[in-house]
Order: sequence, then C-alpha cells, then structure tokens
Amino acid sequence: MSVPHVLLALLSLGSCQVLAVVFGSVFPSTTTLAKAQVDLSSLIPSGGGSSFYVRVVETGSYGYVVVTGNPQSGNEAFFYDLDLNQKASFTGGLAGNAIMVDTSGYIVLGNLLLNPANLTIVGTTNAAANIRSYSAGGVDGFVDPGGNDQVANFTLSADTLSYSTYTTTWTFISTPITTISSNLSGLQIDAILDDGNPSGNVTFVVGPSPNNNIARCYFFSTEKRNFAVPLNVLDASPVFRDNLYPSSIGYAQGSIFAYDSGSGSFVRMDPSTGSIMSSFYYGGDPKNIRYGYRASGGAFYGFDQDTRVLTKYGQWW
Repeated sequence: MSVPHVLLALLSLGSCQVLAVVFGSVFPSTTTLAKAQVDLSSLIPSGGGSSFYVRVVETGSYGYVVVTGNPQSGNEAFFYDLDLNQKASFTGGLAGNAIMVDTSGYIVLGNLLLNPANLTIVGTTNAAANIRSYSAGGVDGFVDPGGNDQVANFTLSADTLSYSTYTTTWTFISTPITTISSNLSGLQIDAILDDGNPSGNVTFVVGPSPNNNIARCYFFSTEKRNFAVPLNVLDASPVFRDNLYPSSIGYAQGSIFAYDSGSGSFVRMDPSTGSIMSSFYYGGDPKNIRYGYRASGGAFYGFDQDTRVLTKYGQWW
C-alpha cells in the first residue's frame, strides 16, 4: 500500500513542524477566519504604521474599508472595497483624516466630499474632521435622525464632552457641551460606536488618559437625535468592563466587541449591561492591530500597524 501524498508531505518535515501542521499551534486562531489580505508596506514606510487606523464606511449600496493616518508628509487615506480590492488613494495635503457619511450620502474624508460610486471629489466642507485619539475606534461622526445636522469633531476634557454641529451644507452651527458623568474625570474617547440605524443610538467608549493597551472602559449610550441640542448628563452610572484593549473596540449587530486580555479572547458585549454574551479565543496579542467592523455584521477588518497588512475576517459570533 502506498503512503498517502499528504502523509509523505508531512514526513518530509521535521517532527516539530509536523506537530505545527497537525495542531495549527503556530497560527493565531483568527487565521481560520481570514477571508482576504492586502499588504500596504509599499504605501506606508517601515515604522510609519503606528499613525494609521482602519475605518469601515458604508452609504447606500457602497461600502469601503479605509486605512487612514497622519504621517509627517500630510494626512493620507487608502480606500479598499469590502473584499480588499484597492479603489483609491489620497496622499498628502488633506485637511483632516476622519471618515464619515454626510446628509447627502457623500463620504467625508477630512475636508473632502467624495462620491461613493467612484470616490471622486465633489466638494469640500467648511471644517476639517480629524480622528480623536491614539486608539480611535468606531466612527468619526454621524448625521442626526432628522437629517438636518451633522455631528463631528468630538473631544473630551475632564468630564466634559464637546462636539461640533453643522448644517447639511457643512456650515458651522455650534459647539454644544455636556457632562458625561459627574463621578468620572480624566478620561479620553476610545471609540464612538454607531448602530447603523439613522434614527438609532450612538455609544461612546471612554477610558483613562493617557491610555495604554489594557484599560477599564466605560460605555455611554444615547439617541442620535439628542445631539442636535446640548445633552444632559449621558449616564450617571456608566457600564464598564476591565482588561479591554481600547484599540480593538468596535460595534456590529447590536453588540460591542473588544479584545479581553484577561481571557485572551475577543468578546461580544451587551452595550446596556457590559455583560459578555460570547467569546472567541485569539491565541495571540493584538496590541498593534486596529479594528473596524461592519455595523450590519458579516465581516470585520484588522490593520496591523507593524506589518502594515490589512485583513478581512468573517464574523465569529
């Protein structure tokens, strides 16, 4: 009886390599979820990935994964479709690097308005939008349910949240402020999570400042319609969880996702209670990876700031 070809291939390897192939122990478990990859090392120089983040932006029938950052040469953004085929690049000279969708359905890149069908520039805004913090998860702005105001440029100082509102033509209206919680201070915004419903909710994730890879994260949720006027206190008794990587936080299908260093797993959490609903063991340390999620689910994306590789993952939950 002949030896099967697969076994012959394994026998040609050393014993340690055979075990690695059989048990998959050398690979992070998320490799089983990987659907596509693209290497951005030709676009982002070695050592330059630490200023880049990943965003998922969807408007109408169009969706893009955007790797955007602020290198010394000027803001940059690289657009890929949801299967990671490159579609457009914007390098240098951008006034801002934040990504959002405006009331007209255009994609906002800093101060540029892009046609979502072909990513051509169709206009500019009156103010540039910028990413907020080093971890910078979720979204950078949204439209209120009435479609009359656009909300962007969130900042947090002490316990006071500030943001800017604009008309449909991006004319500045005001800068409302609100107290996030009377018993918390010294925090920064780690993520702004949009539920994908035009008349739905937005969740803020805040944590210690200056931040590190592992932190206690607090969750505050409110309706988007509240941002057309100054908010009252968002939540006097915020929900929180310990041991989360702020850089891994995202939102999909009604849940918050993050990497939990205590269990070595990605966890799915209930925004209203912070309780863990399900988890997926990672088997590695994603401290250098930034994540973006589709609000409707189906896929999420990771950009490794060290290797400068962008990966599409199928959902595990």
